[in-house]
Amino acid sequence: MYSLSQCTFDGSCRFAPERMIESYLAGLAHEPPSLELMAGYANFALNALGDSDLALQLTRDCVQRAPANAQYRRNLVAVLVRAGRLDEARREFAVLEAIEGSAAARDWAAASLPETAKIP
Repeated sequence: MYSLSQCTFDGSCRFAPERMIESYLAGLAHEPPSLELMAGYANFALNALGDSDLALQLTRDCVQRAPANAQYRRNLVAVLVRAGRLDEARREFAVLEAIEGSAAARDWAAASLPETAKIP
């Protein structure tokens, strides 16, 4: 699913969004749902569908299920920034710093977030 989403983002393939959504939902219907698949669906929701609410819901679910996972926490910070929810992003960034250390978190933010975010 990740590769299909990526080729949709870069324009090298075209899939009907409805079909992609159906595929993600079918995969997530299994218990427990794959957090990697859930994170991929959040990425698709944000970047292909422009649905920051769905992306935020899915990303928060990933963080809730794996609170010490730095990548899911980074994803949450990024989605919050993209949604313009900077105060929440700063709070989540503070948690990220506690998980992986300030230097690593700040390096990630500098490389991955827009300068205008001013998170760290």
